[in-house]
Amino acid sequence: MKNFSITIVFLAAMLSSCVPLQRFNEQEQTLQYYKNESLASDSLRSANQLLINENEQADASLSDNMRQLERLTATNVSLNKSYQEIVNRYNQLVSQNQETLNSSSSENLNLQNQLAARQAELENKERMLSQIELQLRAREQEVQRLEGSAGSTASTDLIARAPASYSADEQSRLNKIESRIDALEERRFALKADLERAMYGFTSNEIGFMERNGDIVVILYQDLLSSSSGQSSSDIRWRDALQRITDLIQRYVDFNISVEGHAYSEGNADRSWDLSVTRSANVVKSLTAFGADPRRLSAAGRGLHMPLFPNDSPQNVARNQRTEVVFIPNWQEFYRVLNE
Repeated sequence: MKNFSITIVFLAAMLSSCVPLQRFNEQEQTLQYYKNESLASDSLRSANQLLINENEQADASLSDNMRQLERLTATNVSLNKSYQEIVNRYNQLVSQNQETLNSSSSENLNLQNQLAARQAELENKERMLSQIELQLRAREQEVQRLEGSAGSTASTDLIARAPASYSADEQSRLNKIESRIDALEERRFALKADLERAMYGFTSNEIGFMERNGDIVVILYQDLLSSSSGQSSSDIRWRDALQRITDLIQRYVDFNISVEGHAYSEGNADRSWDLSVTRSANVVKSLTAFGADPRRLSAAGRGLHMPLFPNDSPQNVARNQRTEVVFIPNWQEFYRVLNE
């Protein structure tokens, strides 16, 4: 009995100890579950915070991109407006250029007609001058013959002994002509000296001088001509040269002025002709603007037909690109005396 009680007690103890151990294991599992849930929750919170940060950065980047898009849109609108203005300006320039070309063609045609008339007039005057020279030469020979036959006889005796065809009136006219020639020759020398003084300071690559058939020629070379296209110190130099020439034109009223353009466009004679006419016309316009009497001025284009040098090198071609201002003695007084 005693052993049975002990057994019962032992079994009860064993039963009572088994119940708390099972509960403990259950609680341990529950605790472990919540720990795992807690760790998972922490991981989700971290991931969520990371997503929040990334979202904030994305929002900030989106705001920057929107602002940049607005700026680019405004810039694009401005560029489109500028482009349209440029297109409109270009169309205007094309229209103006076409008008200028049309006007230039008409002006060149008029200048060519004037040139043809002027050349015909010059040829006529040259023929008359040749006749005058022949008459003067014949009369000089007659005077020399009479002087040789009469020795040192006074001019009054010469006139008295002259034949009827060589009257005192003709001798008077001859004296007038000779006097006029002497006076005009003095004026030519004075003009040449004044031109050289007036053009002091310009190089030989810019301005030159020559005499041709009794005319005084001022040569404006390419180095000076090329400076007449823009508002610069070179353009001021070009205008200064023309102003000085105009001053002398106004002083020497007994000379007429022919402005002759020369050009060389290889393989294109028509282009050379048009360019030479345009050059001479531009110089005449400038001289007139500075105060020269337009009635004493004429413009002529010589094209490539009267070079100073052979066009066999770039240097010579450049020297032949020139405009000449020709001072021509006025022979009207001779015509008047001859026609008396």
